[in-house]
Amino acid sequence: MTKGPTKNPGTVRFTAAIEGPLALWGGDVGVLFPYNVKRLFGIRDVPVVATVDRHGFRSSIWKRGWFGTHPVLLIPKRIRRRLRKTAGDAVEVCVALDVEQRDVKLAPDFKVALSANRAARAAFKKLHRLRQGEYVDWVNEVEREASRRRRITRAIEMLAEGRPLKWAGGA
Repeated sequence: MTKGPTKNPGTVRFTAAIEGPLALWGGDVGVLFPYNVKRLFGIRDVPVVATVDRHGFRSSIWKRGWFGTHPVLLIPKRIRRRLRKTAGDAVEVCVALDVEQRDVKLAPDFKVALSANRAARAAFKKLHRLRQGEYVDWVNEVEREASRRRRITRAIEMLAEGRPLKWAGGA
């Protein structure tokens, strides 16, 4: 069984309409990938570096049940906000195989808070990398230190209670 991509087709460019929101992913949106993923990359689920209307991010192309047999490039919330586009709007998309290690980088204060709460740490580890990144982005997007501390505390509480980030109010 192949663990990673066996082919690298280089940069793939296409125009697509935004699909969504994808209820399974807390309202995220995506675009249908118009090519055969397995033929291009040698595997079904592919880590990619993507740009949508010149906004870059790391994501994956997945072939899942939301759209039947169509592979989907998930567009994270932070990119969707920058795009200022909604479902049905056309976007220019570029994807390339992501060959770098995919770890979420935690700030030291958030890492300490997670390590101090076993339930929150376990819940965070179970989250998909994209969901982990949303917690990190939510904590890091505020400017004031007091706001950051409140968000870290709130994130730890939500993780420990098994509540999704979308319940945070401002997320």
